[in-house]
Amino acid sequence: MAAMTDEELARRLRLFSRFYELAGLPAATMDQIVADKSPIELKRGMKSLLGDIVEMSWEFDARACDKLDAILRSEGFPGLRQLQFEQSGRIRRLLEKGKINREADAIILNTMIVAGVFSDEDMLKADLLINDFGDRAVARQKRTRPPRNGAISAKK
Repeated sequence: MAAMTDEELARRLRLFSRFYELAGLPAATMDQIVADKSPIELKRGMKSLLGDIVEMSWEFDARACDKLDAILRSEGFPGLRQLQFEQSGRIRRLLEKGKINREADAIILNTMIVAGVFSDEDMLKADLLINDFGDRAVARQKRTRPPRNGAISAKK
């Protein structure tokens, strides 16, 4: 991050400003972020600010994410899902862990697959994780189903 040029800093500030605008956040928010900050302080805060944007974006519904993603990409910025993937330790941890236990994690991985953000290798890993999660969920459901048609349990 220390090697960020002034040009890159200005580009990231435009990205953040545009994101805040598209997300419907108050315009003053960006002014408050950059107010009275030196270029060095701004460069140091970029990683944190990007993390905040990614964290906020997990709360958006799929349509809002798609819209923001398309607009940002059309304006030459990285798409929202690309930012989510690059900045999210959560996704990286899921891929490294090799197992998912929550439906929300399966949904996030599937969203990233559909968005085309993963490399081929990561896409394959994510797909395998989702399938494994689905298989385990089906197996759990079979174990907990009550007997059908009034069948009598073998337990005495």
